[in-house]
Amino acid sequence: MDKPTPIIQPDFTNLSKLCAQWLDEVETGEVGGELRDYIYEAALEAVYGPDVWKWVNAQDYSEF
Repeated sequence: MDKPTPIIQPDFTNLSKLCAQWLDEVETGEVGGELRDYIYEAALEAVYGPDVWKWVNAQDYSEF
């Protein structure tokens, strides 16, 4: 499986919504940790497409 490359026309809709939600949480002082993970995932999907996770999961990779 080839390493993903950026898609020609990325869709930042979901990423924008999640970022706006995070800013709302910052404003109200109710910031949750999970939202940062969702933003990270949405950013990768926006740039590389939803299949990016197939490549990531196929790698010998561990965050820990």
